Amino acid sequence: LASPDDLLFRALIVKFCADRQMAVDESLVGYLASRIERSYAAPRRTVEFLDSEALRLGRPVTRALAAELLRKA
Repeated sequence: LASPDDLLFRALIVKFCADRQMAVDESLVGYLASRIERSYAAPRRTVEFLDSEALRLGRPVTRALAAELLRKA
């Protein structure tokens, strides 16, 4: 199974965010798409991680939060 192309990869990120009722903007989607592993499972894991950490920290899911959390991971 080949890696998802850019359009599908971004759509996966948006879908997994929507599944968790997370409102995200294009800057976050683009940031994640350019920095996480290019597989079908990586967006799901990353979105789950961002959602749980945002809830734990009481912060909205933003590009800045994603950058902070991915830098530490």
